Amino acid sequence: MSSVATDMHNERLFQRIVRYDIGFGIEGDSASEIAVEVCWPEQVTQKQVLFCVPGGGMNRRYFDLGGATDSRFSFARQMAARGYVSVLIDPPAIGESDRPENGHALTPMVIAGILAKTQARVVVDLQAGQIDAGLRAMPAMKSVGIGHSMGAMLTVLQQFHTPAHDALVLLGFGTRGLPQFLPVEARDLLEDADALREALPGLAKKAFSQSYPVLHTDGGESGLFGSTHADPDAVKALKIANDVLLPVPAMMSMFPGNIAPECAAVEVPVYLGIGERDMVGKPEDVPASFPASRNVKLQVLPQTGHSHFLFPARDQLFDGLAEWIDDI
Repeated sequence: MSSVATDMHNERLFQRIVRYDIGFGIEGDSASEIAVEVCWPEQVTQKQVLFCVPGGGMNRRYFDLGGATDSRFSFARQMAARGYVSVLIDPPAIGESDRPENGHALTPMVIAGILAKTQARVVVDLQAGQIDAGLRAMPAMKSVGIGHSMGAMLTVLQQFHTPAHDALVLLGFGTRGLPQFLPVEARDLLEDADALREALPGLAKKAFSQSYPVLHTDGGESGLFGSTHADPDAVKALKIANDVLLPVPAMMSMFPGNIAPECAAVEVPVYLGIGERDMVGKPEDVPASFPASRNVKLQVLPQTGHSHFLFPARDQLFDGLAEWIDDI
């Protein structure tokens, strides 16, 4: 497949969709391919490559909202305007990636392993200049893992599984969980982390009888859209990113302290982007989850809900993130 170029602030953005046969390792199932979309500007000026994992119920389009029509909400296009290459990833069963028949077999650690293999394959191709003839080799590239919400949780697990990222950017994430949505039988396990993780697939199957449930929202949730503060055009653009939910990671994300041990083990720099009206509790409490990191940056986005790109403060996020990456 040849690369596709689109206009972006009078510049050209190039995009290439690549499929990697990773092998999901699910017994009796042939699903094995992951789809990624590599996006780059005509002039790549930064050596850091941004590996983007969407949150629950979203596909890789979350990082390109509005597309070529309206680049205001597109993370990939905004970062390309600042000289960065972005790799938008469809996790297994999401978007254009293969979908195993049994969604409950996709546990968080299974997905983390798949993401790690995917990232490794993309890095090799980027370093060798094999993604596209129009994208020169990047032998000195640095990898930055970027995740939103549940995608941030999976990104941390990926880093714990295979520490290949040079920095992490976690958007709308914290280990507080959403205990108010937990089923009663799950609450009984809160004091035993090992038993809880072992029970996750069964709990997810009870809570989500379908392998791939779909979240239905009315667009008015204050945590997601912040009421009138979200741009109506951005709310409409978000529809292109809607996808199925991965039930076992979704269940894990609800538990208090969900991946606290893995967060505590992160040693690379961490950037925390959190909306003032987000779903993670007090933003100032989140940095303490990363005691081993040598650099933890918290940016609180004013008047912003959980889906940050929908709000005016997104420009502060794009600028602040680019400055932080440059500093580290």
